[in-house]
Amino acid sequence: MPEIRFAGFEDEWEEKKLASLAEYSNGVGNEKKQTPSGKYELVNLNSISIDGRLKTSNKFVDIAEKTLKINDIVMILSDVGHGYLLGKTALIRKNNYYVLNQRVALLRANISVSPVFLNIILNKNQSYFRLQGAGMSQLNLSKKSVEDFVALYPSLPEQQRIGSFFKSLDDQISELEAKLSQTKQFKQALLQKMFI
Repeated sequence: MPEIRFAGFEDEWEEKKLASLAEYSNGVGNEKKQTPSGKYELVNLNSISIDGRLKTSNKFVDIAEKTLKINDIVMILSDVGHGYLLGKTALIRKNNYYVLNQRVALLRANISVSPVFLNIILNKNQSYFRLQGAGMSQLNLSKKSVEDFVALYPSLPEQQRIGSFFKSLDDQISELEAKLSQTKQFKQALLQKMFI
């Protein structure tokens, strides 16, 4: 049982394997179709930040057989060095805009789990994925090691409550970062105009 819980939730959390909660699929190679601009943005190894947020890849394609949906989870399957990005995940926030590139996995949650909560659990358990990485100079995750991941899950209503709470915190962080960026740009503009 966690130390802190929202009021009204007392049920024990249950151990579940990821394979029972989400459908796994791999991305495909789109390197030959890439353009500097296009209809669909590629989700590649550079699209997920260390804090588990989706970043722009600045890589695009005009044709896609399969696009990602809102609340799909994307996961990095290859990483160099110490593997700090290996297994990192991010939530897709826009429908039919992103396309999955190779060495990135799609996890599409089923109705028994909150995608937002699942994304939090996956990013909180990065040590598991780093230990599962195979390879010398580049670490790689297999489908089996991803699907075999086991964690404790509360009831769906409690998952949704927790996910909603942390999503609101992430939204606040994004707003503050945007304000900080605007303030820095404002300062730079003033410095250029006020000094010779």
